[in-house]
Amino acid sequence: MMKTTFAPWTEGERPEVVTECSPDGTVTVSLQCTADGLFVRRMVQRSGAARVMQAARFGTRAEFHRWCAADAARFNYPLLSDKVTRHGDDLFDMLAHAAHSG
Repeated sequence: MMKTTFAPWTEGERPEVVTECSPDGTVTVSLQCTADGLFVRRMVQRSGAARVMQAARFGTRAEFHRWCAADAARFNYPLLSDKVTRHGDDLFDMLAHAAHSG
């Protein structure tokens, strides 16, 4: 049987993407503004197993907050959860500012 080693997943440096990771590298969340709202990609590296990736687009801050409230990471990684929520709010503020600016 072939031996497999899993390394933490990392995303290349992209200035338009905000990325936060759990202290143990198990959970990585990336957020990015799009023309339609906020794009979020959440990756979980399971010990000895494949990576699980979820992606979603949120058109409103309320939708994003509901997703954050339902995420188990808020219990397992509360600091990560707070950072992701804060960054999402900042990005929605940027979207609102851009919409009012023209």
